[in-house]
Amino acid sequence: MSVSSTSWATPPWDEGDSVLLREIFRGRLWTARPATVAAVRDNLVAVYLAPGTIFTVPADTSRDGNLERLAQGWELGDHEWRRGRTLHLQRPDVAHAIHL
Repeated sequence: MSVSSTSWATPPWDEGDSVLLREIFRGRLWTARPATVAAVRDNLVAVYLAPGTIFTVPADTSRDGNLERLAQGWELGDHEWRRGRTLHLQRPDVAHAIHL
């Protein structure tokens, strides 16, 4: 489900739903991660990202290329999430999430 507003009266997801977390930088897709809705509250959604999940990120993930990549643009590629189980906590009126 796509949500065009930054707030919701009734959360548009249910626990167990699959969602796609997208990060946009300078008007372009930076990352896209499939996740599972773990909890839904009036002003908070928690989504779970499991180890082994394949997600999309800039193809060159070396720190050496960061400044050049930001200046010149980037190509996307698939990557495996290996950092352990993660919860992303998101509020509807906030442009960032907390990752646990």
